Amino acid sequence: MTTNTNTSRSPKAAAILSLTAFGLLVALVLQAVSPIAPEARAEMTIKSEGFSGMTTRSSTEELFWLVDDSTETLFIYGVANNGREVEFHDRQNLRELFTAARTQAGG
Repeated sequence: MTTNTNTSRSPKAAAILSLTAFGLLVALVLQAVSPIAPEARAEMTIKSEGFSGMTTRSSTEELFWLVDDSTETLFIYGVANNGREVEFHDRQNLRELFTAARTQAGG
């Protein structure tokens, strides 16, 4: 009984392997140079008198997330016009939001 020990690869397989390796290298370099998620810092949050707030940066603007603890409501505001205006973006009832998420997740 003879066994074929030919380990040569086809040019197509070698090209796919090379492209995959190159893609992973690019992703690794990009992650090292500029992390995808910015770090969270304590100075970005505030809690006072039944309200909790946090600022984040989206791709286009600074956002302020405000939670009213007494009504369990999340308010989202954006800063526009180079910091001269605050715009209301959205309001969500957190109890309803988490109930819907649990239902959707099957729990």
